[in-house]
Amino acid sequence: MSFKIWKHIFFKIILILLIVVFLSCAFIFLRSYLFLKKDLTINNALVTLEINKGENWQTVSDKLKISGVVDNTLFFKIAVLIHGSKNKLKAGDYNISVKMPIVSLIDLLIKGSVKDINFTIKEGWTLKDISRELERLGLPKRDAFYRLTGWPNINYIDYPQEVSLKDFSVDFVFLKDKPPLANLEGYLFPDTYMVSSGLNNQGLEGVIKLMLANFDNHWEKLNFSKSDHTVFEIVIVASLLEKEVTGLEDKRKVSGIIWKRLKENIPLELDSALFYDLQSAGKDLSWEDKMSNSLYNVYKNVGLPLGPICNPGEESLEAALNPQSTDYYYFLTTEDGRVIYSKNLKEHNIAKEKYL
Repeated sequence: MSFKIWKHIFFKIILILLIVVFLSCAFIFLRSYLFLKKDLTINNALVTLEINKGENWQTVSDKLKISGVVDNTLFFKIAVLIHGSKNKLKAGDYNISVKMPIVSLIDLLIKGSVKDINFTIKEGWTLKDISRELERLGLPKRDAFYRLTGWPNINYIDYPQEVSLKDFSVDFVFLKDKPPLANLEGYLFPDTYMVSSGLNNQGLEGVIKLMLANFDNHWEKLNFSKSDHTVFEIVIVASLLEKEVTGLEDKRKVSGIIWKRLKENIPLELDSALFYDLQSAGKDLSWEDKMSNSLYNVYKNVGLPLGPICNPGEESLEAALNPQSTDYYYFLTTEDGRVIYSKNLKEHNIAKEKYL
């Protein structure tokens, strides 16, 4: 066979191969284009997808396939290339509707939209309780939290002069009478907050400001300015009420007892304050505990404890602001939650013998 014939056959084979390649590429491109335009599936289910830092676009496409979001990783990868997003997919936790159009899915992964977490501060929680919950949810560590709120159970009076805390009083007037080095215990208002699972330390400051803004709203609503006491004093009393009794009626009565004893320089003798410092809630206080030099020891010391012992809710703040005047000087809470009031120590001792 002559060279010319071989050359002719060779060019025919090359032409056929080129046509096959062209048609294949056109087919894949068309499928990918249509894939970009259509819904992934008729299913409405939500899928949670975690993309870790450092994972590339190919790993992401494999995860989408495993989770059932996409049926074909090849077409998804080509779609990402067409979209120009190969190196733009961001780490995070995503809630993805499997009905989401592929373009919207890629846009979501580019923007780094992450799932929101409902973070609840319960009435009576302390800074330690809040920091533990943050860690449980995988949010910033407690040290990052404490650097903004101040460390719990610290005697701020003895803080070194060079120590400084984030000053939130610039934005929140109610913090102006708080000792500068006192932490934010008492001011992080109990509520449910929506936070991003990708929350960083800068975002954490924003969440704390949200909690303080919530307190500010209630502060204005309850009209703190009508009181003769400082906001700091009111918050301390409210935190004691939160830990001692339940229900607005009893809280107002106990509030009246607390303010009356303070006015008459009678020690408050409340277990909750000392429990906060000793971290021994639920246990009986010993004689040694009650004779300790703790600044939260309101058995030994006259006046309020060093600071708030928890973050009180609206009911406790209202009761601290609106005490009910009675003839009582003492109270105790029974095991079934009833509050027994006494006018003097003799009556109180009889009540202790009877109910405790």
